[in-house]
Amino acid sequence: MTARITKIAFDALVLIAFTYAAFTATTFTPGGRWLPLVVSIAGALLAAANIALDAIRGFSSKRTLSEEDEKQEVEFNTDVRSALYWFGWMVGFAVLIFLLGFLAAAPVWLGLFLRINAGKRWLFTIISVVVLVGVLVLIKEFLPLEFPEGLLFTIG
Repeated sequence: MTARITKIAFDALVLIAFTYAAFTATTFTPGGRWLPLVVSIAGALLAAANIALDAIRGFSSKRTLSEEDEKQEVEFNTDVRSALYWFGWMVGFAVLIFLLGFLAAAPVWLGLFLRINAGKRWLFTIISVVVLVGVLVLIKEFLPLEFPEGLLFTIG
């Protein structure tokens, strides 16, 4: 039962995030709001449907846990740990962007991710970071994009 409640709570957070994204997308320029609106509305609808289905399944079954249910509960707990691990990497990237700005955060995060998570060698990590920096510099020079600036300092 705790797995179902946890799943519904997580789905509720996803619903809140997509709803917030939809409201934020309404402030974009008319040409730039369509894709974020479509994605966020679709995500919110799917999250709401998922919550409803989980609630119906969870509250309609009054039976005891079978061996299969216990196995699924263990798998769910493993999946939650894995999801939280990957969510931590995403939150870390967002925090780096907030503190350093996108142009500094992206290479730092990529280097950390490749070394810690992917276990890549130093040469591969350094080449990947250099290529990323080159691509970001080209994007900044030739496209009219503004990357988020950091709280601590600004690059570019």
